[in-house]
Amino acid sequence: MSIVLEIKILNISHNKFTMPFLKNLKTTELENYTKAILPFGATEQHGPFLPLGTDSVIMEGILVEIEKGYSQLVILPNIEITCSQEHAGFTGTMWVSQKTMQAYLVDILNSISNTFDEIYFITSHGGNVEFLSRFAEENKVFAGMNIYYINTEVEEIDSVLRQELQGEIDEHAGNLEISTMLYLEEDLVDVPPSNYPKTTIAMNWSKPVIVQSKTGIVDNNPQWIISKELGKKFVEMSAEYIIKQIKFPS
Repeated sequence: MSIVLEIKILNISHNKFTMPFLKNLKTTELENYTKAILPFGATEQHGPFLPLGTDSVIMEGILVEIEKGYSQLVILPNIEITCSQEHAGFTGTMWVSQKTMQAYLVDILNSISNTFDEIYFITSHGGNVEFLSRFAEENKVFAGMNIYYINTEVEEIDSVLRQELQGEIDEHAGNLEISTMLYLEEDLVDVPPSNYPKTTIAMNWSKPVIVQSKTGIVDNNPQWIISKELGKKFVEMSAEYIIKQIKFPS
């Protein structure tokens, strides 16, 4: 009886990985795909309530949601150590320079240039936005592939979020990110007590976060407004927007 039960558990586990993530595909299965997403997360401080891998977990949650609605592309491995130098000084934060990212990304793209025609960069970490958007603009065609950067910080999403939050969207480790992680990985989240203080910060992202926010939180919304429903809405809206951009690239 115990042997039969073990076989069933293994089958359930296997069925979780049937989506076209590159790590789950065989070389012979790639012939039917011409488009790929290259995702970027981060490993950096997210205050006292969220784990260091928050951006990477959120990125993966959005990728899974994308696959529910659009399976005609391959998801490349999520890059989890990226441009997080602004969070240096907080224990556990890992980062590489833009120069290192540039060299690494060039090698990655060269390695897959014989496999895909279109590559789409997406990121859940704001510190990657300037680098990725500039790289895509300067390398619209790279080694025969069309390169696109999809920016998800757009008004059609932000306007809905501001309405849900009854005010400002957090810049880092506040209401929205806590809500999203609560939806995706509840066990990794500590919900802040209602009386945990919030401090208004005129954030300058060209300066170290640690000298502007000792807690690492940057959220100028005066209230704690946290819910799984908000996190779910954000993930679904982000995935829907990305799908639209891939079907109809600008």
